[in-house]
Amino acid sequence: MSKKIFSLLLALMLVVSMFAIATVSVSADVDADGRYVPSAGVETNRYYFLMPDDWYNELTSDAGIYWWDATDAPASWQDMYKAHKDAADGVFYVDCPKDVTAIIWTNMLDAGDGATQEGVGDKAKQTVNIPSEYYDPGESDLYPDGLPEGFNNMIYVCTNITEVENELTHLIQKVYAGDWYFYYGNGQYGTDPNGSATVEPTAPAAPAGTVNGQEVHVGDVVTYTAKLTADEKLVNFQATVKYDEAVLQLRKPLDCEVAFPVDSDVVYNENLTGEVKFNDSKLKGIDFTAEGVLVTLTFDVVAAADTTITTVIEEMNSVNDKVYAADSEKVNEFSLVEEVAVECKQPTTVAPTDPATTTPAAEQPTTVASEDEAPTTTPNQQGGSTGDPNGAVSTGDVSFAVVLLAVLVAATGAMFVVRKRVNG
Repeated sequence: MSKKIFSLLLALMLVVSMFAIATVSVSADVDADGRYVPSAGVETNRYYFLMPDDWYNELTSDAGIYWWDATDAPASWQDMYKAHKDAADGVFYVDCPKDVTAIIWTNMLDAGDGATQEGVGDKAKQTVNIPSEYYDPGESDLYPDGLPEGFNNMIYVCTNITEVENELTHLIQKVYAGDWYFYYGNGQYGTDPNGSATVEPTAPAAPAGTVNGQEVHVGDVVTYTAKLTADEKLVNFQATVKYDEAVLQLRKPLDCEVAFPVDSDVVYNENLTGEVKFNDSKLKGIDFTAEGVLVTLTFDVVAAADTTITTVIEEMNSVNDKVYAADSEKVNEFSLVEEVAVECKQPTTVAPTDPATTTPAAEQPTTVASEDEAPTTTPNQQGGSTGDPNGAVSTGDVSFAVVLLAVLVAATGAMFVVRKRVNG
C-alpha cells in the first residue's frame, strides 16, 4: 500500500514539474540589460516615449512600462518592465503585444501601495492610462478624424500634469498626460504622418493657480514679504500670517534673521496649522519709522488653487502709548504692504539635435518573434526580482527550468524502480 502511495506522489510531482516547465517556457523574458523582450510568437507594435526631464533623478534614468489583462502583462505594478533606449536622448521604446489596449509609462520607481523601494516619495513618476489601440473620430484634439490604424511606431509626449486620486492609497498624486505623435527619428515628431511638420518639445505644464493674484504652478516656490511702516517706534506688536496649508507648504525651520530681519529676537510659533504667529516687545523701541520687513516666509506650492497669504496685525503700540491696532482692528494709521515673489520650478525640455533631413524614419515592420529562433537580444541568465529597476531580470530563468527537468527525470526513474520492485 505504501508503495502505491509513493507512486502517486511521484506521479503528482511529475505533473507539477511538467506544468511549471511549460509555464516558464512561454513567459516573457528580458535582455542582458533587464529590458522587456516579447514572448516567442507574439505580434507587437513599437511604442516610443519621450521621457520628461523631471523624471530623471539619482534613483533612475530609465523609462518603464506597465499594462494589464493582456499578453506578457507584468505580474504586479512592482514588476513593471524596463523600456529600451532609443538612439535619441530621452527617447525610449517597447515592442508591445498587439492585444494590449492601454499602457502606463513610468520612470521605473514605485511609490504606491505595497512599494518595495524606500525613500522614493515624489521621485516616482507615471502617466495616465494611455489608449494603445486606436483613436475614434473626435477622441483626440490632434486627430479629429481619429487614428484607426493605431499607434505603431508613434511616440507619446507628455504635455501637461494633472492630479488624480490613487485608488489604492486615496492620496492625491500628480500624473502626466499628453498625446501620440508620429515619430520621425532623431527625437523629432509631429502630427503629419509624412514628416513635413515637426513639433518642438516643451516641458509638461503643471496645473495653475494663484497666490495673491500671481499665477503659480505645483512645484513653484513662493516668497511672501510683509513690510511695515509706523510713524513712531513700537514698544510691542503681535501678528499672524495666515495661509492655506492644502496649497502652500511652509519651509521650516525658520531662520530668524531672514524671517524677521528688523529684530531677530521675535518670539514665534511656526507649527500651527495654516498660520505663523509672532510677537515682539522692546522698551527702547522697534524701529519701523522707515519701511522695514516685518516678516518674510517661503512656501512650496503643493496644489493648484487660488489662495491668499495675509498678515493680520492683532496688537501694536508705540513707545509713546499710541495704539495702532487692538483686537485685530486698526486704531491709528500705519502702512502694511504685502508682496509675493514666485520662483518658477517647472521642468525644462532641451530640444533634440536637428536631424540632417526631415524625411520620416523608415517604417518598421510589425515585430514577430519566431517560435524556432531565439530573440536577437541575449536573455539574461541571472536571477533577480522582477521589480528591481537597477538589476537585470529574467522571468523565464533557464536555471529554474533545468532544476525542474532534473526533478522530472528523477521522478520518472523513481517510478520505474518502484514498478520494478513491485513486479520483481
